[in-house]
Amino acid sequence: MTITAYHDSPYEGRPHRYYFAITNDCNRACPWCSTYSSPGKKTYLLKEKFIHLLPKEGSFEIQFEGGEPTLHPDLFWMIKQSRETRRCNRVVLCTNGVVFPFLYRNNRIDNKKSKSSLKNYFLKMGHPLTIKLSLNHHLYEHDKLIFEKAKLVVDVFEDLRAIGDFKIILNVRRRNNRKYNYDKLILEHLSHYALEPYTNIFFLQAYGKNKNNKLAEKPFLVGYNFTLFNPDGKSFGNDLISRSEAMKELP
Repeated sequence: MTITAYHDSPYEGRPHRYYFAITNDCNRACPWCSTYSSPGKKTYLLKEKFIHLLPKEGSFEIQFEGGEPTLHPDLFWMIKQSRETRRCNRVVLCTNGVVFPFLYRNNRIDNKKSKSSLKNYFLKMGHPLTIKLSLNHHLYEHDKLIFEKAKLVVDVFEDLRAIGDFKIILNVRRRNNRKYNYDKLILEHLSHYALEPYTNIFFLQAYGKNKNNKLAEKPFLVGYNFTLFNPDGKSFGNDLISRSEAMKELP
């Protein structure tokens, strides 16, 4: 397997990126969620609003996030509409991967069938495509197979790179807390599955549900060439904090 480090850092000349939080619904309830998302939330970006908010000229990139964007029934339609502009240089999907089509046999992951299923799933999204797959202690507590699954997704993307621009990033969030040994267990699992080259690791930041955590890092921006949209269609420029607090008020 070819190991290729890749991080989604802004670069000079990168097209403007539009960050669409298309829902505040989620199939997990991370206690530090920066967008106040959780199971049972009910705000979904409407198709007509999405079309209206797509840029009308110039090259752009689009990032789908949430909440959990794979819960939106129109996600694939939105990806298709973005690509059909012929001006979308890249689609990025931020996800916890819970609904990815893993297949099982005798209560174990069927690697061969899962790889085929995953490959078809991502091919339907087209390319250029970047998947940002979340890994953290909360997700691990709910699914002890999460690192095995991440390894499978990485292997699939290494195969897909032979036919197109497919990139995978593991967004690893750690607690900056001695009580939890700074989530050393997470790092050990990353090492065991040889996933370090694909990771973007940092400590949790102090905004959203985590804003009163004195051990968290202060929020910081990586570049400014982006625009944030919430599931109700409102824009907050690149103001992460205002965007986050507005998400708190959505049903």
